Amino acid sequence: MSNGQHKQELKHALSECKQTSTMSVADYFGKLEKLWDDLAAFNPVLACVCGMSKQFQQKLDEEIFLDFLYGINREHYGHLRSQLLAQDPTPSLDWAFKATNKEEQLQKCDHQATPMTL
Repeated sequence: MSNGQHKQELKHALSECKQTSTMSVADYFGKLEKLWDDLAAFNPVLACVCGMSKQFQQKLDEEIFLDFLYGINREHYGHLRSQLLAQDPTPSLDWAFKATNKEEQLQKCDHQATPMTL
């Protein structure tokens, strides 16, 4: 397989990558991270003195942030996704992951709580 074909397959896999209802946020993030790393091998960010590499990296970070948010389970995290997308400036991927992971933990606690009986 040529590099071009492999790169396109990775892009397609990235666009199709979605969190299933049984997949944890950490597992989904790990799956995305593997795809991002594989794709990054085709597009190394070169250092320069003109500042273009910093702009390129910022654009890449925003694309990765959006990949993460567009693939999270909307049924469970739709409200959080909307809040994160509405923020200006765009939060970091790390912050979005931590917020989503925290929300997942809160939802688990809510589901595990048993109603008191009198």
